Amino acid sequence: MPSARFGGKCKCGGRVEAGDPVTFADRKIAACGACDPKLGARAAAPPLELRVRVVGVKFVKPDGTWTSASAVLDQGQQAPADSPIEAGRPFAVVGPLGSVAVGDVVEVRGKFIQDERWGWQFEAGVAVPAIASTDQALVRFLQAFPDVGPRRAEAIVRELGGRQCVLDALDHDPERLTVVSGITSARAQAIADKYHQKAGLRDTLFFLAGLGIAESSALHAHILERFGESAKAVLSEDPYQLMDIDNVGFTTADEYARKLGIGSNDVRRTAALVLSLIQKVENEGHVWSSPRDLLEAARGGKIAW
Repeated sequence: MPSARFGGKCKCGGRVEAGDPVTFADRKIAACGACDPKLGARAAAPPLELRVRVVGVKFVKPDGTWTSASAVLDQGQQAPADSPIEAGRPFAVVGPLGSVAVGDVVEVRGKFIQDERWGWQFEAGVAVPAIASTDQALVRFLQAFPDVGPRRAEAIVRELGGRQCVLDALDHDPERLTVVSGITSARAQAIADKYHQKAGLRDTLFFLAGLGIAESSALHAHILERFGESAKAVLSEDPYQLMDIDNVGFTTADEYARKLGIGSNDVRRTAALVLSLIQKVENEGHVWSSPRDLLEAARGGKIAW
């Protein structure tokens, strides 16, 4: 599906943003989602999730917020229906991939776009390291853990008999890691805990991306700091718990609550709104307010009750 590389105007006069689905004619935007219903429907399609293996790295921003890489679908992955790629053939993947290296396996979520200059690309909105699918990839995965490093990671994979045996030990019997010199029972448990944390963090990162919370944003960092790998479960149950984070008020929490399907009359929304209004009048120096006062405060803040 072609998409606009830069913002501009369609021939119909409609405004087009970068990334919007379009069709080109003579390098100009001939149709957009506003004038072509088919393009509008495609824009609403849910994001794709792929597991890819990096085969080349073309460009990495110093802060890791944008990477251009060449990748193939990982073993066992099938090309999505109607996609422009084939299993075994490299394709471009761009987005916040971080400092990936050749051989890394990454789970990405996003969409295919057709750049007017560069052709088909998979534009990832979020990317997380996959639990390594080969012995070599598992060594790279483990060496980033505290008190492991490259040599000890290699020893873990070698001594335990390969990837599947290591993952089984981490899941069910971390004590088996103590066969490696320098790994105590406590250290083995710490490695297993870190492994489970990374595995649990995958779902959280995809969840936050689905809400439109960019990985590079301050809010993303604060959510992970406050809730950790439990963020998805906590916020799915009550997104107004975002208000526990400094500088996050009712309006921001309400925006994400709506995305999660929380209705205007939901008791969680009412409770959060009342709490925020009480805090507001308290900060203004009041020690008592009537329900009418709180309602007027809500109206003054242009909040729909």
